[in-house]
Amino acid sequence: MNRTIALAATGAALAFWITACGGSTPSAAPATPGSAVTASQSAVSPAASAIAAQLAHAGLGVTHLITYTEATDPNHLMGRQGGYTSKAAWTDPVAITAGAQAAQGGSVTGGGIEVFPTAAEAQARYAKLKGFTAPIGDGYDYLAGTAVLRLSQYLTPAQAAAYRAAFMKAAS
Repeated sequence: MNRTIALAATGAALAFWITACGGSTPSAAPATPGSAVTASQSAVSPAASAIAAQLAHAGLGVTHLITYTEATDPNHLMGRQGGYTSKAAWTDPVAITAGAQAAQGGSVTGGGIEVFPTAAEAQARYAKLKGFTAPIGDGYDYLAGTAVLRLSQYLTPAQAAAYRAAFMKAAS
């Protein structure tokens, strides 16, 4: 009886090891606990500036679009380990009217998009952003594929929902 249980346990462990370590198709991005990587998440999203242009084309308040480079990235994350591959930010007149003071663009005065090399890196950034509380993190954050959308707290929930819908379509 004990030998049968031991053989079954050994067989199960071997099957798990072969499945976890072997296989002919490597995952495009490792999944985090509780998340499933779908086909749309394993593909890299378009560049941040292309996504932002689609948001503007959808009639959203994307003005004064800034496309960052490694030299102009204010967070110094572009192209670095764990960082994004592209970043864009803009000003939304609604956010400015509602109370934002700066005219630089970004999550205070409008919005911003960061695109990462893998879905796992985008998910890690999204989780980090969701951990911020006011006054740093009281805006809206959304994740689609390898892209993260950050929006101003001065947008209404309905305005943020419109951005989210266009972002989900553009980032896939």
